[in-house]
Amino acid sequence: MQKADKSTLKKNMLCYARRAALFLFCMVMVFGISVPVSAQTFPKKANYFLNWELTQLQAKELAKWDLVILDQEIGAKWPQHIQYMRQLNPNIKIVAYMAPFEVPVKHYASRSRLRRYFGAGLQQNWYLRDIHGRRMSFWQGTDLMNITDDQYRKYVLDFVQNQFYATGIWDGVFFDNAWADTHWYIKDGADLDLDGQPDLRRDIDEAWRMALYDLFEQTRLKTDKDFIILANGLTDAYYGPLDGLMVESLETHDWNQAMSAYTRNLNGKKVGIINNNTQNSGRQDDYRAMRFGLTSALLADGYYSFDHGDQWHGQTWWYDEYDVLLGISNGPAGNFVGEPEYSQAVWVREFQNGVVVVNATDEKQTVELSQDFEKIQGGQDPTVNDGSIVSQIVIDPKDGLVMRKLVSDAAIEDIVYDNGSFARFFEDSGEKSRNGFFVFDERFEGGDKIGEIDVNGDSQRDFVHVTGNALEVIRHDGQKFFKKFPYGFEYEDGFEVLVADILGDDGKKEFVIVPGAGSEKPVVVYGYSGSVLKSDWYPFGSQYAKSYLATSYQGGLLFADESKGSLGLYYQNGIDFKELKLLQTKGIVDIHQMKDGNLVLARYESGYVYIDVYGNDLQKLSSTQALKTNTIADIDIKSLDIDFDGEEEVVLFGGGVSF
Repeated sequence: MQKADKSTLKKNMLCYARRAALFLFCMVMVFGISVPVSAQTFPKKANYFLNWELTQLQAKELAKWDLVILDQEIGAKWPQHIQYMRQLNPNIKIVAYMAPFEVPVKHYASRSRLRRYFGAGLQQNWYLRDIHGRRMSFWQGTDLMNITDDQYRKYVLDFVQNQFYATGIWDGVFFDNAWADTHWYIKDGADLDLDGQPDLRRDIDEAWRMALYDLFEQTRLKTDKDFIILANGLTDAYYGPLDGLMVESLETHDWNQAMSAYTRNLNGKKVGIINNNTQNSGRQDDYRAMRFGLTSALLADGYYSFDHGDQWHGQTWWYDEYDVLLGISNGPAGNFVGEPEYSQAVWVREFQNGVVVVNATDEKQTVELSQDFEKIQGGQDPTVNDGSIVSQIVIDPKDGLVMRKLVSDAAIEDIVYDNGSFARFFEDSGEKSRNGFFVFDERFEGGDKIGEIDVNGDSQRDFVHVTGNALEVIRHDGQKFFKKFPYGFEYEDGFEVLVADILGDDGKKEFVIVPGAGSEKPVVVYGYSGSVLKSDWYPFGSQYAKSYLATSYQGGLLFADESKGSLGLYYQNGIDFKELKLLQTKGIVDIHQMKDGNLVLARYESGYVYIDVYGNDLQKLSSTQALKTNTIADIDIKSLDIDFDGEEEVVLFGGGVSF
């Protein structure tokens, strides 16, 4: 592939396309890049939170991250808040921050009890001094310690072992400032061996590297393999004993150098972190900087942190992109101009549920994608994350984009829907969640009811098909479970089918057949194998009153009867069948219970379809105008987890043409 001019890079097809195998081959063979593929889902979020105090509210917020670096003082003063974080997020990793060769000048008066404790045992000959015997400093208000002193290093090691590892509070330790060279924080004139003569820079660097390596190695030997040892730097000099490295303040470094250090230290290790920040401006709304750091981190398998800057790491800022669950990666990252790792080019990585694109150049770039993707429907930066479906993107310099793969027919599982209907997706608050589309399986006629559902509890999805007056259920391997004509061959009024486990929590489904409006037929219930469990069943008397709506509800069935002019809800579980509530509402088109227990109703009024949400106590939680439509024919309301976050979204099928 010929190298493209960075200023005119347009209309290049990304070779990752749909086929992960081809993508992997292209990236490894053409571009020579090998980045390990993680089995974990992305994005993985880290928070570098170094405040010396922690409230319970902050602990609750921090529990949303996957890995949190807390100041050591938190474990001493607020261990209950750390435990609270673990209760909220059992998978969280929490490590203790320590600067191994910096101590407060007035440690004896520090607000931090652990710093007072640590400082009380310091000896005068452990301080780093210049040729005049004066203490040296890098960060205001702190003294530098001589990490090359064997006794001081043992003192640090004992502190880590006793105050972090032995307490059982922490998952690991984070050592600040693990750099391979010292020129930027140790000034000329340092006297490591206290002989009154200035040491050469190369000798300082070598001695410092050896000392830090020994500290990390001894920490590894004094703890178990599950205790995470992290450090902060831009080098692979300590790759051996460390479990990972943080690249702090990404945009203050050369991107190529930073990304190379990040990926090299990730090779076979537990943790790698990229931190980008506002460079101490405090601009929480610097969405470009946030996206650039996040998408850069997503080019490999590490964690991402975004905050104020090196003068204050202590924010709980949350961004729209954090809520996009990309799933596992489909392969390594690559660029499409044949540049070596990690050049300033346009980079891409595909995931199970989406894609990330990074423009590491200094020019705005136009990129032709090989398939359609859906931008985030964001509330923070809607000019970029506008929810549009795109096959071409324009991306600013030093910026990145996180995009979702389109919701497809394959995502519509575990429910029965009308083939050929238009599916619209909403949060249960009623806000639009994803772009809608027509769901159509060419194997069946439009208007047939179809669904892929595990009906016998073997974790294999079977196929439910309703056409005309017949219900058939096909096993996942093509064998037929049964075919039934609930109301005979001559029946023409149609019926709805509810597939749910209503007789027990055994995973085996029942089929509740509800006749069409105006019919005088009863409700019929079949078992998963086609056995008749109920027939000639009139829930509200001896005949069919008007138009029933049904959903599974709290292990039983919920029927709605509109014949009273309002909505009467009736609950049946075993032989118990009672009226639950009379909702003063009209125009109900369909009802459905979500997995969280909420009841959602599709209601038509004055040319609009509304989504009403009721809690477990049947108190209304919200009502949202979902769409304007000229017909209410075949409107169905269901729920699916289309964002892979464990929480269902509301799906509205049908509704005709919106205008």
